[in-house]
Amino acid sequence: MSAQTGEAVPVTPFGVAVLGMLLLNVSLMSANFESTYVALSARWRRAFSPAVLGIIFLFAWCLVFISSSILMGRISLWDVAKSSIAFAFLSLAMPLSLVRRRGVEATVTAQLRPFYETLSFALGTGTLILSIGIVQLADVTGWTVARTGWIVILCATLLGVAALTISGKFQLTLRRLLEPYLYTSRFDPEQVWGRLSHELDTTATRQELCRLIPARAAAITGVDPVTLFLAWNGSADYTVVGTTLHPSPVERVGVDEPLAKELRSSRHAIHLRGRADDLGLIPIYVENAKQIAACDAACAVPLSHRGELMGFLLCGDPEYGREKLAGTLLLLEVVAQMVTSR
Repeated sequence: MSAQTGEAVPVTPFGVAVLGMLLLNVSLMSANFESTYVALSARWRRAFSPAVLGIIFLFAWCLVFISSSILMGRISLWDVAKSSIAFAFLSLAMPLSLVRRRGVEATVTAQLRPFYETLSFALGTGTLILSIGIVQLADVTGWTVARTGWIVILCATLLGVAALTISGKFQLTLRRLLEPYLYTSRFDPEQVWGRLSHELDTTATRQELCRLIPARAAAITGVDPVTLFLAWNGSADYTVVGTTLHPSPVERVGVDEPLAKELRSSRHAIHLRGRADDLGLIPIYVENAKQIAACDAACAVPLSHRGELMGFLLCGDPEYGREKLAGTLLLLEVVAQMVTSR
């Protein structure tokens, strides 16, 4: 950055790089904290609520401060001074959370989301890219930053609405991003974990475990039917090893078939009764239609361990209606994580 001029410091290209790295670091810190916080049980989320407020306050301030500095081409020294408020708040809130209810002993009972699947990372990187893009476009066109900003925001909004309307893949990504914040409060992962762990510990053999899992998954989540597929001893196919259906389906799913590939790559539960124009799932609807129909499946939940797809659950609609399926998927993923630990 260049020398001070009045109450502001002009931002040079090197200054933009420094501000960008600062926003990226704050975004990564917030994203990792967010991923952990969402995976905590209800009582530990309450204990960490002060730290969450501090992180959100700091992250929001950095978004506004850094993006406005890049757009205006200068850093206000008064804004720099006000940044101390956000850092001071976080420095007080974080120790309070660590001491409160012995927060250092908190453990996660749900699957951690990768940092790139968090709102913090999406907002941080999106704001940084948008701000730099507006500045560069203003230099090229000769427009003012304000005019360029409004045009870019309008175009981005229209493109976003079009993508949300047309692209099933974009809808799926947005749904996965928002589900932890919309539905996690409906259940306590720690209670689910404790209840299911006690029941699974009573099984003596692997066959008993496989018979128990579908029944307990159906009882806990309210979905029916539930069918468990596993690949035994490195088999080339996933076969039915437990189900709530009578008689039991005899379908197989190859490890290279679309359903297995999608579950292996996504690591998340997927809807199997989605839009007809969802191009990403059409191979599943076509090649795995027989298995989906045999199991009366509305969704599929992967059983992954150390990057390997051990098997999956094919589940029907919730007892409270299909509209409750989105929130139920998170609960099914908690059950699946417990199953893979066994």
